[in-house]
Amino acid sequence: MGSGKRAVAGVINLGQGQHSHLFSVRETELKLAFSAYVAALVAAHAVAPGSLTWVIAFFSLAAMLFTYPLAALRQRTFTLECGISLGLLSMGLAGLVISPLAIIAAIALHGAWDIAKHRGAGEPFFSWYCIGCAAVDFVYAAALTTYYFAV
Repeated sequence: MGSGKRAVAGVINLGQGQHSHLFSVRETELKLAFSAYVAALVAAHAVAPGSLTWVIAFFSLAAMLFTYPLAALRQRTFTLECGISLGLLSMGLAGLVISPLAIIAAIALHGAWDIAKHRGAGEPFFSWYCIGCAAVDFVYAAALTTYYFAV
C-alpha cells in the first residue's frame, strides 16, 4: 500500500487504511466519544475557575492517552503505544508538580504522535481521528501556552 499505510492480513478494510482493533467495528461510537471529549474539554475550561486549569489539562491529557494503547491490545505495537502514553502521562504528572509547561509539552507531543500515526507509525488507526486529534492537541497546547504566559 502507498502513503505509509501497512497491509495487515485478516483485517477489516474501512476505506481509510487497514484496521484490526477494537474500534474497527465501533467507528461511530469513536466519533461520538471524540466529539464528546472536545465538547467536555471546552465546557470544563469555560465553567471551572482558573485555579483548576492545569488539573483539567492533566486529566484531558490522561483521557487522550488511552485510545491508541486500547487499539493496540493483543497487537505487536502494544508496548510502543503504552510506552508513549506512559511517557506523556509522566510528563503531565511532572507538570502538576514542577511546571505546567510540561503538561503543554505532553499535549503538543501527543499531537506530533498523532501525525506520526497518520503517516504509518505504531498501530494503524483511522486517518480522520489522527488528524482531528492532532488539530485539537495543537490548538489546545497553543491556548494553554497563551494562558500560561498571560497569568
